[in-house]
Amino acid sequence: MTNKYKGVVDLELNGKTFEIRYTWSALSEIKSKYGDEVLANLFAADPTVLAGVLVLGIDDPELTVDYVLEVSPPLNDIVLKIDEALAVAYFGVDGAEALKSEVNKSEKKTK
Repeated sequence: MTNKYKGVVDLELNGKTFEIRYTWSALSEIKSKYGDEVLANLFAADPTVLAGVLVLGIDDPELTVDYVLEVSPPLNDIVLKIDEALAVAYFGVDGAEALKSEVNKSEKKTK
């Protein structure tokens, strides 16, 4: 997490930093536009859908789906940033950090 007190996750695209923060309105719009399943498996989402999910979490009129597709950042990086921002939206800042810690512990055990 980039800014614990604001509950945002920073994402750099093409040399510019954007703040991802999913509000309740943004989450509702994502589910309305793309269905309930899209957030469950972002890796399976079409790149245009993934760009749309990303844009809905960023309050910046310069950032559009077309811009994200044109810049074409690595999909894995985008999914991880969206996932981090969603964890903050659903569990709060402290809950998201605890969740991340648990995931890291689980990954160490499976290695």
